[in-house]
Amino acid sequence: MGGGNTVSNLIMIIPPIFGAIQSIRDGLEKRYIAAFLALTVVGMGSWCFHMTLKYEMQFIYKNTLPEMQAKSEGSDLKELVLKLSPS
Repeated sequence: MGGGNTVSNLIMIIPPIFGAIQSIRDGLEKRYIAAFLALTVVGMGSWCFHMTLKYEMQFIYKNTLPEMQAKSEGSDLKELVLKLSPS
């Protein structure tokens, strides 16, 4: 069921690996290598997550949860800004 989402995570795995290799070849700072490898880890984690989804409703939940979280975080941020702003 999650084959498309799983395969689409390759964009977060393969290019960062090449970026890390190129960073090493170019002698860039270690933070660039670490950033590329961190993207690779995120991509592999997402790959593994999508491989565990079996049912259609899991896909709906997975796709709506970030949206609900963003909306709730936005309202919290708005309240915080209103509290901190001078009256």
